[in-house]
Amino acid sequence: MEHGVNGLLTEEWDETGFAAAITRILDDPARGTMARAARATAEAKFDNAKGLARVEDIIRATVQAR
Repeated sequence: MEHGVNGLLTEEWDETGFAAAITRILDDPARGTMARAARATAEAKFDNAKGLARVEDIIRATVQAR
């Protein structure tokens, strides 16, 4: 995640910072841009089909190595 590009980061356990980040998103008229960037990042990095294919490759390689 990139702060301000595809999401907002806060310090761990920082309730005030977390609340401020939520408020910032709700008040920002350009939040749709960040939402689209977040979706694009998630689709690129966490594609289920690609992940499943990778797991299948690992299983095949493991079985063939035996």
